[in-house]
Amino acid sequence: MDNIPSSVEALFKKTGEYIDTRLELLRLKAVDKTADTTSSLLAVLVVFFILLLFLTMISIGIALVLGEMTGHISYGFFILGGFYFILGLVFYLLRKKWLKKTFGDLIIKKIL
Repeated sequence: MDNIPSSVEALFKKTGEYIDTRLELLRLKAVDKTADTTSSLLAVLVVFFILLLFLTMISIGIALVLGEMTGHISYGFFILGGFYFILGLVFYLLRKKWLKKTFGDLIIKKIL
């Protein structure tokens, strides 16, 4: 008879240890996913920043060349600004189709 209470106590103790271990595992998985997602996002941001600097320098060069071709430096900047406005408008109109779906799928894949 003394054996049954000690077996029940051992069962409760093992159950408690199992729950603690399971919670620790879930916490570690969450930390791993968070670290992986954050590091991927940081890498993308660094590449984006470098590409933004490159695009800025190329844009200034193209604007200066267009300005020399038209006779006024400012015209080159206006032409390039208009081009970027049209490009931005196209991206805005197609944002749900291209950007939102693409980045949404990418984020979901990374998290899952």
